[in-house]
Amino acid sequence: MNQPAIDISGLTYAYPNASHVTVLENLNFTVPQGAYIAILGPNGGGKTTLLKCILGLLTPQSGNIKVFGRKPSESIRYIGYVPQYATTKDLFPATLLDIVMMGAITSPLLISFSRKERQHNEKKAVEALKKVGLVGLEKEKLHNLSGGQRQRVIVARALMSDPRLLLLDEPTSNFDPSGKFCFYEFLAGLPDNITTIVVSHDISIAASPFTGIAVVNQDLKYHEGKDFSPDFLAHLYGTHDSTCPMGAFMNNVPQILSFKPFTKNINFPDTEE
Repeated sequence: MNQPAIDISGLTYAYPNASHVTVLENLNFTVPQGAYIAILGPNGGGKTTLLKCILGLLTPQSGNIKVFGRKPSESIRYIGYVPQYATTKDLFPATLLDIVMMGAITSPLLISFSRKERQHNEKKAVEALKKVGLVGLEKEKLHNLSGGQRQRVIVARALMSDPRLLLLDEPTSNFDPSGKFCFYEFLAGLPDNITTIVVSHDISIAASPFTGIAVVNQDLKYHEGKDFSPDFLAHLYGTHDSTCPMGAFMNNVPQILSFKPFTKNINFPDTEE
């Protein structure tokens, strides 16, 4: 049996400031290889903190994290990461092809490619741009793109390293609704050997074809498949009376998310806000 992509046991993390507020408490979470998982939760619930612990950027006060059976710091080469806000400069002169090819740099000491390596990486970068719906824009400059298109470039760059684990933090915050649904369907179509985890506070993404949904709100509760039970929603949003607008919304969530607007023939919109 394959070892899990991620195995977390008893994880607790508090930011080392004066208040020492516990952000994550006694988390236990196992992600099998090839899974496509959504991590939902309110702002401030600890979703991004959890990702940073998995990446080895933060060290928990207690508990253990294993990524493919190793410490996060020993598994970083297997991980592709798409941050919540990709830092880019409007006047940055590189083309999309150049930016995506940066994903092939595996060491800070590697500053150039041989001619053969560059030809290989150019071909691979073109294919990555095609996968995210930016075919034909290889020579375009980043500042000419919409926010959603820029985010797709960052995803393409992450795919250049052939990751076994792909972590995405609020990847569709700049996408319009149709682009958002197409993007999550694209992620579902990635090779089976890639484990994909998407973090979001937007419950509408739960309509996408995830294999499971985890809710992080200081603790973590995992739901196999699509579980929109009252307990699931209460963990995500808290308990609300039916006369409260939030309570009315929660009552309608199962119907809202029951539709299947996806097709494997994905066409990304040309423009996004």
